Amino acid sequence: MAQRVIRRVGVVVAVMAVAVGALISPASAASGPSVNFFKTPVPVIGGLLSDSSNQPSFAVKDGWTLYDPSGVCSAYADFYDRGATTRIWNHAGNSATKTVSGKYQWSATINRYQEIDAYATNCLGDSSSGSTYASPSMEQQGAATYGAGWSSAACLCWSGGSAMRSSTVGASANYGFYGQMVSFVSDKAPSRGSVSLYIDGRFQKTVSLSTSATVNRVIVWNSPYLNRGNHILTVKVASGRVDADAFITQ
Repeated sequence: MAQRVIRRVGVVVAVMAVAVGALISPASAASGPSVNFFKTPVPVIGGLLSDSSNQPSFAVKDGWTLYDPSGVCSAYADFYDRGATTRIWNHAGNSATKTVSGKYQWSATINRYQEIDAYATNCLGDSSSGSTYASPSMEQQGAATYGAGWSSAACLCWSGGSAMRSSTVGASANYGFYGQMVSFVSDKAPSRGSVSLYIDGRFQKTVSLSTSATVNRVIVWNSPYLNRGNHILTVKVASGRVDADAFITQ
């Protein structure tokens, strides 16, 4: 609980200066179970931004694994959001339960701090804990640098009310960011094509944006976990039309 008191009195200001991240705490007692989270909470692919404002909500997920050779006899996880704590997971085991996993999906909001704390006790009575947090940042399409073949368009259906679009195969845009993950927000429609994504010049994946019905403000791709630092996401038109709407960093 000391960590929470420190966070509330101001250290969190320094933490939240980072776009989004996860704090993976080692076991607080060396003899207690190990507690490991995802490196950072992950936006749900196919999830939608709740609205076109600069502070929308969207679905994210996280998971944790607890391990102890003597067995994980009890464990629980709490979700902390704006002063309220909710119990989201419980476990009761025995000496045969050496590895235990849990997961949780919730609605994150841009620039809002939320935390999951996991606590575990092994079958010898030794306890430990770990935590992870989310405080995502988002920038609109204008934060990227665009090459030839792109044009701007306005619609309240897009994040921030506008997007950049291109139907020129090979047209590219570069978005520089600091963090350990980036998500690309676009839209999907019958008239859309496919987009290729690169991180620091390395090809990652080509994603189809074609679907039977039009859906706006869609999280269509997450990067892999990266070393926290400066990176460049390159968005390249692979086929058809591609709309660049927003970028979420963690």
